Amino acid sequence: MPVAAATIAAGGIITELHRATHVTLEVLAARLARLNLTGSEQNVLAVLADRRPRAVGELATATGTKPTTLTSVLDRLERKGLLVREPDQADRRSLRIVLTAAGRRTATAVQSAVRELERTALASVSAEDVAGFHAVAVPAELSAMLTQIVPAGGRFGHLQHVQLAFLAAREHGTVAATEKISRWIRHLAAYENSPQKYNATMTRAWTKLVGHHVEADQWAGRASDFADFADRHPALLDKRLLSRHYSAAVLASAAARADWVDPDLAPFPWS
Repeated sequence: MPVAAATIAAGGIITELHRATHVTLEVLAARLARLNLTGSEQNVLAVLADRRPRAVGELATATGTKPTTLTSVLDRLERKGLLVREPDQADRRSLRIVLTAAGRRTATAVQSAVRELERTALASVSAEDVAGFHAVAVPAELSAMLTQIVPAGGRFGHLQHVQLAFLAAREHGTVAATEKISRWIRHLAAYENSPQKYNATMTRAWTKLVGHHVEADQWAGRASDFADFADRHPALLDKRLLSRHYSAAVLASAAARADWVDPDLAPFPWS
């Protein structure tokens, strides 16, 4: 399925989002003034608040920060005693970013401030307005992901779908990634004026399969980039994999296209 990365033309909406970002950072800075953190440091700690160690590259993607810029941010946080760089047990040439005890307390404070600010901001906002925001934010987030996996003028095929699921599952966990990927693929189908290409069961099944292996690797301490992940799980690169679990008739049914349908041939490994 050919795809051009979704883009949003500069204009009133983007200007307002830009302004809102600055206001948000100013409010957070005031609420967290006692912690003496820059906005970039708050961003890193908010991502690490789930206490999951991350490779530098993964953290750069999650925070939307250039690796060179992130290095200086990590240096400052390390000097403050909030995190350490540890060798990756799966690849001694790589480092993982891990919060210290003080870092975990500080990250929790940052996360709490972010959540409280969000609750305050949404208290007077209608569900329709929130949906309108996501209509803008989803393409922007998707565009950022696609720039990592689809070369200019390239195609969004099965390999890219698996990589998108890998990145989302690694960053957000399988449950959240499944919802995100479903929204993104629906958006891509609509972007191409081909909403019929979206299949809810197929999209969710592939994301769950990829997420299952991502989480298994994390539990085993096997941190990796996508190339390593694909080498370790080559079956995921086979477009026919779902045929082990679903008959063609079920996957092509209107029910499967509209919503999740359980496998009719063989259960998934997590079942």
